Amino acid sequence: MAHLVRAEVIGARKQGPYVHLALAAPEVAREASPGQFVMVKPPWSGEHVLRRPLSIYRRDLGSGALEVVFAVVGPVTARMASFRPHDFLDVLGPLGRGFSLPPGLRSALLVGGGYGAAPILFLAETLKLKGILPWVLLGASRAERLLASVELKRVSAGIVLCTEDGSAGRRGVVTDFLEETLERSGAKEIFAAGPMPMLAALAREAARLGVRAQLSVESFMACGTGVCWSCVVPAAVPGGSWPVRACREGPVFEAGALVWEEALRPWL
Repeated sequence: MAHLVRAEVIGARKQGPYVHLALAAPEVAREASPGQFVMVKPPWSGEHVLRRPLSIYRRDLGSGALEVVFAVVGPVTARMASFRPHDFLDVLGPLGRGFSLPPGLRSALLVGGGYGAAPILFLAETLKLKGILPWVLLGASRAERLLASVELKRVSAGIVLCTEDGSAGRRGVVTDFLEETLERSGAKEIFAAGPMPMLAALAREAARLGVRAQLSVESFMACGTGVCWSCVVPAAVPGGSWPVRACREGPVFEAGALVWEEALRPWL
């Protein structure tokens, strides 16, 4: 069940290119699950500025806090980067369909790319609490864009870092190291979040390796509640595709549930 709350900023910090906001939103934190997101609206945004979808990075049930992360990509996020403790913003959530944990899961490989990896820490912490070993494969274009690498090292059974320019970890992209990391971890399930081209490549590799994968997609969202249909992605159906909403039927989908060639067109 989603809640609309006026959340107080209780922590704000900038880490590399990313801004972290901790929000007092106990109703949302209590019901959130990994892979879900919130829609936030700053108080100064007025009637003509859309809410911004932000993945839930982590939560603290004891304090009722949740943390979100974003990169500055435009004028609204630039102003959001100036938030300080005791500021307020409207938060709607938790929203969407998160990751599902199959019964008997003993270990899992979590794959994240850039700031799209925001849901991965929440998932890793949840898995560890349930006695499931989280292994992590984390990639980015360069070192400063690796998200939560230190925090993930603390909770994972093993972690592989990679960057396209070789400035941290191994040089390459996550799919270059997927098969060997799966073998090391013994994981039978992949959970991933990141840019669509990365997810499409992971879907192909997972199919080749015969491994089940759940992927959290990135899509433009105007409402986050399923009303506007601005966030549709192509679901695979016999003979073609059918539009489904990333905000309601997703953002997490089984890898084989989408037609990735069509899903990638806006990114090409």
